[in-house]
Amino acid sequence: ALSMKFKTTHAPPGDTLVHRGDVLTSMYFISRGSLEILKDDVVMAILGKDDIFGENPCIYPTIGKSSCNVRALTYCDLHRIMRDDILDVLDLYPEFAEEFSRNLEITFNLRDEEVAGVDPALLWRRPCSNFERSNSQDTDDIRKIAFRPPRQRRRQFTRRASSGEESDS
Repeated sequence: ALSMKFKTTHAPPGDTLVHRGDVLTSMYFISRGSLEILKDDVVMAILGKDDIFGENPCIYPTIGKSSCNVRALTYCDLHRIMRDDILDVLDLYPEFAEEFSRNLEITFNLRDEEVAGVDPALLWRRPCSNFERSNSQDTDDIRKIAFRPPRQRRRQFTRRASSGEESDS
C-alpha cells in the first residue's frame, strides 16, 4: 500500500525543489543524482543516491516549515511521498507503523523549528502509534518533546503493555 503512494519526480541541475519557508508536506527519497542543502547561501549538506530529506511525520505533531533551500546539482530522480499518504497507510497498518517510525532515518531534516507549527490550521491531529493526544492542550507538551534529537525523543515514550497507557521513561 505504501509503494503505491510514491510519485516519481525529476529535477535538472539548478532546479530548486524546496525553498526556505515552504511547508513540508512530503518526504523525498533520492534514487539518482545529487543535490545540495543551502541555508543563507551556505552549503549545509550534499545528498545523493539513497539519501532521504524532508521531515519524519511520526516525530512531529505539527507540519513544519523548511529551514533550507534544496537545489539539484545534477539530474536527479526522486521518489516523493506526501505526509498525509504516509499517515493514512500507517493508520491502516498499526503493527507496521511502530516499526516504520522506529527505523526511518532522515538523512537531512529540513524542519525549521523556530517557525514550525505557527499556523494553527496546519496542526496535525492524527497520532502516530508512538503517542496520542486527547486535546489541544497536550500540543505544547508534545512540541517540547518533539524538538529533542530523534534518538532521545524515541526513548521518551513507552507503552505499558497491560493498560495501553504511555509513560515517560
